[in-house]
Parts: sequence; structure tokens; C-alpha cells
Amino acid sequence: MNSITSKFPLIIEDYSSDYTGYKFLSLIYYDDDKFLSIIDNVVDNFIISYVLDFCNLYTINTNELIVITDTWNETNSKNYPISLEFARLGKSIQYSKLIRKFSLDYTTRVIGPINTYQMKGPIKKRRRKRKSI
Repeated sequence: MNSITSKFPLIIEDYSSDYTGYKFLSLIYYDDDKFLSIIDNVVDNFIISYVLDFCNLYTINTNELIVITDTWNETNSKNYPISLEFARLGKSIQYSKLIRKFSLDYTTRVIGPINTYQMKGPIKKRRRKRKSI
């Protein structure tokens, strides 16, 4: 994760010992508000996440979203972000309404997992052209 440039350090907490819910949900404290979300990735000082609080606003089936995310969490959460799973299943346009970027400068606390993936493009190798003799 990138260094944090805010005045206050970001506090990342694990779930309490008696928590029995889904292990992929995170609670983000951002600018005096709380957002229940599924964190996709941390890129360039921003937390990119799908905010579940907006599912009713956009009439998105929360149960379907939870089932897809739970399956991804058990099988592929170590390999790639949830956004790639949504794209693989053809759900990325539907769920893109839930995406929010939270600046780490104004995020004070996160309870739950923060998924971080190195999602840089392919490494380009510069090769010299050979001159014919």
C-alpha cells in the first residue's frame, strides 16, 4: 500500500473475535460517514470499493451480489480483485453504479479486509533493432 499523506494515520482493524458474518465486507469511515463496502483494490492513495449502502438506491439485487462475492472470496480473492470477477460474469456494468473511490487522506478507519493487488500493465522490454551488415 502507498504511504499515507494525511495528518491522521489510517487505522485498519480486523473483525472482533465474535464476528460471524461475511469475511469480505469492510466498514469504511470516510469524512465522518460510514460505508459498508467490498473493497476492490487500493490504487494511488485511493480505496476503490463497491458500496453496498447504494444497492437499494440503484435497485441492485443484494443477495446475488453477496453470493458472487462469497464464491470469489473462497476461490479467487488472492489472485485478482472482485471487479475482474464481475467482468468475467458480465455484471460489471450493473455493479459499476456502486463503485466509489475513497481518498486515504480523508479515510480514518477501516474495519475488515483491505485487498491490495499490483495491477500494473505488462512489463515492456525495449529491444534494439539489429542492423543488417
